[in-house]
Amino acid sequence: MTPTLTALMVLWVNMVSDAIPSFSLGYDVAETDLMKEKPRDSNQSILGNYTWSRVLIRGTIMGGMVYLSFLLAAQNGLSASEAQTVAFLTLVYGQLWHVFDARSSRTLFRRNPFGNLRLVGAVVFAGVSSFLVTLIPFFNSVMGTAQLTLPIYLM
Repeated sequence: MTPTLTALMVLWVNMVSDAIPSFSLGYDVAETDLMKEKPRDSNQSILGNYTWSRVLIRGTIMGGMVYLSFLLAAQNGLSASEAQTVAFLTLVYGQLWHVFDARSSRTLFRRNPFGNLRLVGAVVFAGVSSFLVTLIPFFNSVMGTAQLTLPIYLM
């Protein structure tokens, strides 16, 4: 049975599409109404106030989407490496979407996505470099990715 992602794909996601944009969050300005919130009880976990459920729900949805994209690609006749590439790109772009959601304790639609240009630059870099990893033959052999057809890239 073919794994959904190779070890190098998971490492790429951790090091490029997750870590680089996450570092840029450190340059984000605080939410304007942050001081209006009640203080957190010092005995309460930092993961309190529904943070656990938020992490669980979003992680389950993202993991399910990655696995579903892999299954659908495999069922539609793509090779194992092509199906893994589809799953890889689904995870990468899901992570890049999620980093904007991580900017707020409520919803990503509360904040201007261009309010942190370092974050935008990091997301563009991670998105483009992840896409190139699937196009450049050297990276195809190293990472186990495959070049996909244009309609598959656009899906």
